[in-house]
Amino acid sequence: VAIGRQIAITVKVFITSIFIAYVAAVQITILERDIDGSNIKNFSDGFWWAFTTVTTVGYGDKYPTTTEGRFLAVALMIVGISLIGVITASVAAWFVKMSANENVRG
Repeated sequence: VAIGRQIAITVKVFITSIFIAYVAAVQITILERDIDGSNIKNFSDGFWWAFTTVTTVGYGDKYPTTTEGRFLAVALMIVGISLIGVITASVAAWFVKMSANENVRG
């Protein structure tokens, strides 16, 4: 039962993160597309930036140049770190549960 809840939480966080990344992609495109020197000029650039940021990969090929865009980036980084933390905790809980089941049987 506890593992089912962990999986449900992980799925909810994952879906929420995808939604937030999509919204961030739209927002960063609106903020950056008309700025001189910006390298995020269209939605595909914004989409790439948002998903590399939320997954904490951050290649650095696309990045915000405006103050508002940088604040958005910080918020998206926090979402990404939270996502990684929840997934890591869920996997760890699964291993602990499996180990506890083996100890009970053995």
